[in-house]
Amino acid sequence: MKVHRNFDAKFKIRMVLETLKNEKTLNQIASDNKISPKNIINWKKHFTDNIHLIFENDRTTSEYKARLANAEQEKGDLYRKIGQLAIENEWLKKKSAENGLL
Repeated sequence: MKVHRNFDAKFKIRMVLETLKNEKTLNQIASDNKISPKNIINWKKHFTDNIHLIFENDRTTSEYKARLANAEQEKGDLYRKIGQLAIENEWLKKKSAENGLL
């Protein structure tokens, strides 16, 4: 039976950085760490595709944080509205049952 292992971000970063050093082959690194070379290939691709995020300026980061805060506020507002509607729905059911409408 094959066991699926989860790897934390620090481990993945170590593997990617080790491949970037070019001191060992991908297969050597994978073998030494008892993982599939495909995992390292995927992690390296993800790393190289997203490395630019490290160098994003504060303005971009601030804009992202503002959008995130706004989305959280909207989510909270929607949850409050759902709660209000649920209470109103229960009240209407109760009143309908009292008046023999259900």
